[in-house]
Amino acid sequence: MTEKYYLLGLTPPLTVTAALQHYQEKVFSLTGNVSALCFSPLIPLCFFETPLSPPKRDFRLTGPLKLMQPFVLNTSLFLELQGAALIDTLKAEIISCYGQNGYNPSKEFLPLNSSLFIAPDFLLPVNPAIENSAAATALPTFSPEDNIKSFSSLTLCFFEYRIFRGKDHGEIQEFGETLHWEARIRKPKAC
Repeated sequence: MTEKYYLLGLTPPLTVTAALQHYQEKVFSLTGNVSALCFSPLIPLCFFETPLSPPKRDFRLTGPLKLMQPFVLNTSLFLELQGAALIDTLKAEIISCYGQNGYNPSKEFLPLNSSLFIAPDFLLPVNPAIENSAAATALPTFSPEDNIKSFSSLTLCFFEYRIFRGKDHGEIQEFGETLHWEARIRKPKAC
């Protein structure tokens, strides 16, 4: 069965995205979780039933965000953000400009959260070769370089996801991600 989702999300700057993709590769190598390689790292804001046009106004982040440690929410792997309240405020502004509320189609697919989404279906261990190792009992650590630990630049993106699950509607077997549009979020004003 193929599922289709439209997601409005925020992506970090390219230097941060590169470090997050390296972390996704680390998650894959430690766990065997191939879904860690499928998704763009992003802050999921809201799902919509139909495609959206880019916003007709600008948005501004009001302060910097800092990358923290990983955590699992409803089997999805996230990186916590210091400054998540800034994301909550920005999300409310963005959603209100569309005049409709979105929805969360499946907590198992990608729960909405003001943190950076890394991978769905994150279960330890996935790889039987590491079942009895230390990696089987701990989340992979995230150690960014000092120059990307905090950032204040984001891009608003609208993605379409196509997901095919097996007969039991469980694990994702095929996946497609399409970026429809993106719009820059303005940086905080200098103090």
